[in-house]
Amino acid sequence: MRYYVSRMPKDRRRSRGQGRFACDNCDRRYHQMKNLRRHMINECGKQPTHQCTFCPYRATYKSYLQVHMMKHARSGFTPRTASVRQQRSS
Repeated sequence: MRYYVSRMPKDRRRSRGQGRFACDNCDRRYHQMKNLRRHMINECGKQPTHQCTFCPYRATYKSYLQVHMMKHARSGFTPRTASVRQQRSS
């Protein structure tokens, strides 16, 4: 049984960057107004605010940082930027 089949023809599917709602400050476009509002509040023209405590990674959303932190929980994970610094200092 096919429950998740799209009934929309392939040429009418939504693709990235072709939404009706455009940001006034940058060239991003969204299909829904709520996504444009989220972009304007959290992303547009702002630096990421959530800092990783183990490496220089910064995230726009707390959930993105939580996913990143799970990488540190794995044994033997060293961020690429940290390994580059170690090579330069030796």
